[in-house]
Amino acid sequence: VLHSGTVGAAFTAAANGCRALAVSLDVLSAADATAGSGGAAVAAAALVRDADRHWATAARVALDLLPRLTAAPVENVLNVNVPDLPPDRLRGVRRGSLSAFGQVQMTVAEAGHGFVRTSLEEPGQAVQPGSDLALLAEGYASVTAIRAVTEVTDVDL
Repeated sequence: VLHSGTVGAAFTAAANGCRALAVSLDVLSAADATAGSGGAAVAAAALVRDADRHWATAARVALDLLPRLTAAPVENVLNVNVPDLPPDRLRGVRRGSLSAFGQVQMTVAEAGHGFVRTSLEEPGQAVQPGSDLALLAEGYASVTAIRAVTEVTDVDL
């Protein structure tokens, strides 16, 4: 979540006294791929037109979570990840832990004078049971309550 623009926007809202949730549709995993498939899923997912994505599923999950959001302290952000499935194929919404690593890792493939070429690689780690990525792979939407990174004042510097 540290590299997520969606989560960053939600943290910014929370820092300014607004309740926020970060909702992401899992567009990296093709229907027949697992959440841990990373780079292979990226190529397959690119073949799906944006209009064919299941945005309504993500919207429905977000609406259903609004009562939970309004009941939580304002500094809490709900991080919501929804599989790209039609609503009738969504298995439900579960609380998920944050994966230690995301679906894919951006790496520097080549660097030279005036350029950097990047590539996506699979993390090479097994998907952790109960994590947001595991839940996505199982057809569940995942929700995790998170708070922004804050200053630590109890460390002797």
